[in-house]
Amino acid sequence: MLFLVLCTFSEDEQVWIEQLFNENHTLLYKVSYQLLQSETDAEDAVAQAFLNIMEHFEKISQLPRRDQIPYSVIIAKNASYDILRKKKKMIPVEEFYETRTDSGVEEAFFEKFKKEQLAVALEHLEENDRTLLMFRFGRNMSLKDIAVLMGISEETAKKRSQRAIKKLKKKLEEIER
Repeated sequence: MLFLVLCTFSEDEQVWIEQLFNENHTLLYKVSYQLLQSETDAEDAVAQAFLNIMEHFEKISQLPRRDQIPYSVIIAKNASYDILRKKKKMIPVEEFYETRTDSGVEEAFFEKFKKEQLAVALEHLEENDRTLLMFRFGRNMSLKDIAVLMGISEETAKKRSQRAIKKLKKKLEEIER
């Protein structure tokens, strides 16, 4: 497929794309691997990133050389987030429970309950709430990264996170009784 895509470009454009690939594929792989924690997924993300770069060749080639690398990194991150979204990777309850939060109150609350109670409570949450909490506390992602991943604003991610924590606390309290 790549061959067919490259055939649509002039020889100079092909050289430019090949040069961009040779200079940046390692960086893009590292960025993708850091997000995906899987070699094959990271390779897929880099491949998709370069397909996206070729799709938007005219726009990217007009950028100054110093701006092309950050632009390419953003494209690779977005390709990685797309893969995460498709896979909707679930985190084991043990890993979720062992992750510490920024807030001492939340940390003390979660430590109060057994892992089994947390697993049951998480199962009762809506999928969006559970996914958001897994990203926030299981993967220790920032609200900004979660917002990009979920396609919402950072403020919306913050509010949803707060609401999901309240729902989780309520479920844990119900289980405790």
